[in-house]
Amino acid sequence: TAALAALEAALRLSPGNQDVVVAMGAVRMLFYLLHSDGHAEDLYAGALRVAACLCESNANSRLAVLSAGLAERSVRLVERFRFVGPVAQGHCRLVQSLLVGMKAEEKSRLEAAEAFATVYQIFDTSPPTASTLEAMATLEQLSSVDVALQTEAACDGGGLFVCAQLVEPLTQT
Repeated sequence: TAALAALEAALRLSPGNQDVVVAMGAVRMLFYLLHSDGHAEDLYAGALRVAACLCESNANSRLAVLSAGLAERSVRLVERFRFVGPVAQGHCRLVQSLLVGMKAEEKSRLEAAEAFATVYQIFDTSPPTASTLEAMATLEQLSSVDVALQTEAACDGGGLFVCAQLVEPLTQT
């Protein structure tokens, strides 16, 4: 997990590093890591965060991550870990990164992978935790990129009333 954290730091907001790492086969490595069983939750979460960093500011990386099916695998891992914890947070970050500069085809792939529905599920089933906050940030971004997604986030995502109920206990100290 330390190696993934170092890679994540090197990739954050660096399109040049993202290009190099993708060219070196990082997406393939992430594919195999996310598809292998028996790892700790933190390792899967780290891999999802690296995938998210690859997509932050690089359209080619986003396409590579989508084409490799990492969004689909992310959904399965979130289901496996019951929609809470570091994997749920990693999924939300991946979806947020994939939303940047999203095209219609990419939106269709994310919808087919149930990536958005999984964010709603994280938001809906998680007690107020870091996973919930990450899902809320993702819902906010969803609603800012596309009118159809805005409506979907308001309806399927639980609406503003539920947001307010979940945020209130987190903001009280």
